[in-house]
Amino acid sequence: MKILHIARNLPLKKLEGNPIIWEIIDNLEKIPGLDQKVLFPAEYVPKFFTFGRFKVFSEFKGTSHKRGYKILFCNFFRIPKAYDFYFADSIINRADVVDYAKGVNLSHAHYILPDGLVALRLKKDLNIPYVVTVRAGELDKLEKIDQKSRYFRKYESVLLHSSKVISPSYYIATRLRSLFKFDLNIVCIPHGLNESQYSYFNEVDGPIKFACCSQLIERKNIDILCRAFNNAVSKSKSDAELTIVGDGPLLSTLSSKFGASINFVGKKDYGFVQKLFSEANVFALVSDSETFGMVYIEALSKGCLVIGKKHSGIDGYIKDSIFVGDEQELESVFSDILNGNIELNKLAKNSYLEAKNIFVWNKVIKEYSNVYIEAVESGN
Repeated sequence: MKILHIARNLPLKKLEGNPIIWEIIDNLEKIPGLDQKVLFPAEYVPKFFTFGRFKVFSEFKGTSHKRGYKILFCNFFRIPKAYDFYFADSIINRADVVDYAKGVNLSHAHYILPDGLVALRLKKDLNIPYVVTVRAGELDKLEKIDQKSRYFRKYESVLLHSSKVISPSYYIATRLRSLFKFDLNIVCIPHGLNESQYSYFNEVDGPIKFACCSQLIERKNIDILCRAFNNAVSKSKSDAELTIVGDGPLLSTLSSKFGASINFVGKKDYGFVQKLFSEANVFALVSDSETFGMVYIEALSKGCLVIGKKHSGIDGYIKDSIFVGDEQELESVFSDILNGNIELNKLAKNSYLEAKNIFVWNKVIKEYSNVYIEAVESGN
């Protein structure tokens, strides 16, 4: 089976992008008989632009290679702000794109726009079915668009003509169903880790250690986390510790406000974070609108009990993790943990075993493979 991944948000050259897309593609390589290549929708920028992102996109023409995959850039004119990716299906190098896609059995658009518009164009040109992934950030933007506008109808068209809609989380699937008036063929597929990354060995022995790893930005709700933790510790007279890893525009404000009682260590490398999770008992991050949150399963893989936000991230996957609705509920959970009202070791171990059964790439890629096969066989 030949799969064409259509993904504008790939980390490439100096663009940060979404690394999980490469993780998915790399792990799909383990499936026998699967042949993959990549199409990167890139707005057309003339060569004379020599600064910032404009310079990067001015170089995105023709073909490239990354991680052993061939990449063709699919160029279109982008109109900033209101219409943004509206013309992504008006492909400048359409003949090259069509030729590149010949023989492909299925396209996987990793975002609705612009990726899905390109997939829809290829379906019209070459009758190639496609699946599309929907992520929280894009859904946040979509919910702000006038539903009567032509731009909103572009999103509708992509979803309506897709064979499957892939959602990394249950809450995204719920939001999608409430937003659109037609039935969507949605399947929830999580992200994963390699089985070798799972190691459980941090039962409580002494003061309870809490950890958080996050960008320090508004929607991560680190201020709520800190207040709830401090209040719970104060009331329980506990000597529990909270270490927060991460950088961002709120670091200075948060560390000056909460730094006396909470350890802000700034940005650290992967090894530091994994060691922190191995030594911690509880991982807490109550961010809003999290597509999935790899950091949750990284904490689970080291035996942490995870506390997250309801209707965000991995809520719905792990029954023994804890998901809260607001600051008061979070403080109550912290207090219950500190006062011994929650069987911390039991819940942490159960969560670890659940995660190891769900969030492993070998199982996740089988779910992708099944979706791909169904989409191709249905010929939608």
